[in-house]
Amino acid sequence: MASNQRPALVIDVGSATTKLGFSSNSLPSYTLPTASLGASPAWGSSVGHARARTDSSSSGSVVQAWGSSAREWGCVDEAFWHEAFFTHLRVDPEDHTIVLAEPAHSVPESREAIVERCTERRYTVTTGVAGGTGVDLTRLTGLVVDSGEGGTQVVPVLEGCVVQSGVRPTPVGGAALTAYVEGAMRARGDAGLPPSGSAGCVDAARRTKEACCYVCAEVEAELSKYDGPNGASMFKAHILGGGAAAAAGATGATAVLSVRTERFLAPELLFTPSLSSATSLATPLPTLIDEAVQACPIDFRRALHGNVMLAGGTMGLRNLRTRLQYAVQTKHTQHIGTFASKEIAARAYDCAAVQVHGPGAKRNFPGEAISEPPVSKGDERKQRKSSRYPGVSWHKSGLLWHVKLKDLQSKRQQHIGYYASEEDAARAYDFTVVQAHGPGAKRNFPGEDNNKPPATVRQQRKTSRYLGVSLSKNGSSWYVSLQDLQTKRMRHIGSFAPEEDAARAYDYAAVQARGPGAKRNFPGEAISELP
Repeated sequence: MASNQRPALVIDVGSATTKLGFSSNSLPSYTLPTASLGASPAWGSSVGHARARTDSSSSGSVVQAWGSSAREWGCVDEAFWHEAFFTHLRVDPEDHTIVLAEPAHSVPESREAIVERCTERRYTVTTGVAGGTGVDLTRLTGLVVDSGEGGTQVVPVLEGCVVQSGVRPTPVGGAALTAYVEGAMRARGDAGLPPSGSAGCVDAARRTKEACCYVCAEVEAELSKYDGPNGASMFKAHILGGGAAAAAGATGATAVLSVRTERFLAPELLFTPSLSSATSLATPLPTLIDEAVQACPIDFRRALHGNVMLAGGTMGLRNLRTRLQYAVQTKHTQHIGTFASKEIAARAYDCAAVQVHGPGAKRNFPGEAISEPPVSKGDERKQRKSSRYPGVSWHKSGLLWHVKLKDLQSKRQQHIGYYASEEDAARAYDFTVVQAHGPGAKRNFPGEDNNKPPATVRQQRKTSRYLGVSLSKNGSSWYVSLQDLQTKRMRHIGSFAPEEDAARAYDYAAVQARGPGAKRNFPGEAISELP
């Protein structure tokens, strides 16, 4: 059978584990410790975990994991390929395409070296090297958060291509979390922990992390549970068996470790690296995600936030997905609404803060009971969007009623005017429809005689009695303008709803531009800021 008709072999060499499998399967066929692959006679031992971690990446190809020199490759790769293909997968590599997962920031020279060395040994007919993040991503555009033993990296993928300038790495990974768990139990003097510096000590801490650690929503609230009267019930006893128990010096078949606040403080390093001196200079994971998204074109940012994939062993911690989603969402300000007064807006903020952050959220009016949020202008417009009278609609400004009449010849809507009340707008429509279609036209008030249409808002208050103030075209606000004495051009100051605020805004701008002797609308008032 041709190689292109067989499933490809996927090999992902990570800093802690190596995943082997076939492209036709959704999960790896084998997950093995990286240190167990590739015996090297030149080194006198197996390819050690520390050797694989000499590179800064958390997951890499064979070249990144074990060095790029020809001497080291000649000692290592023959045993690696033999164990991967013949011992574990039990396939002939010449009958399959090999896909090697490499780090996102890998250079082209590394990829060329992999292909060259595979071709020299005639193991494959075709070799494809794909970025590990691209293999994990199920859509063409998205964000991959890959956290392994050696570190964590955030990789944006646009249209199937990795954005190299947007990759954000951090050294906080599974090894840092394991070290924190070990240090906390060592400082407490746990008798079940193996001696410091031994291989069994790191293994015991790693097993304890995988079995007991979880991600909490609030560190302060979680600490209060452990410090409270029922805090002993939050402690957990982790039982070690086999070789780990023997390394701990246990006389029986098992050893017991007591796990306390490190259950949630260790995973908290991903969000608050300053908890440990070893990771104090690292960047929090939500900040890395935000920086990676901001480094991409603005047209793709919404798609990146909508398709986030978590990869790597550290991402399997309990509740981490929920906490990370909440942390990313809270970095962006959410628009609540626009309100008529500052007090109503403050109460709307209190209601939203309680719904998002809980009853303990900081509020503007702590003593008030919040039953339901105030109605914003946008909601009011939606409620009053339609009128009960034909030809009348609520203007988008939320202040006036708009009257339109459809021209029967051109089939276009003809603008009639803006009115303060719905009834005046309906009577204006009646007057216009009778003028256009005759006495038999359908009206809102058939029994009334419309000899004269109601005055529009602009007709009612066409001019202002204040200096520098004029009414807008639709009559919903007052414009303020000031003439520049040098250029002789009118400079726009702003739009204001009350006429008095517009007049005070003109006074403020006139004093700022022409000095205290400028002519003002309210000479006796002291103006400290723009309305």
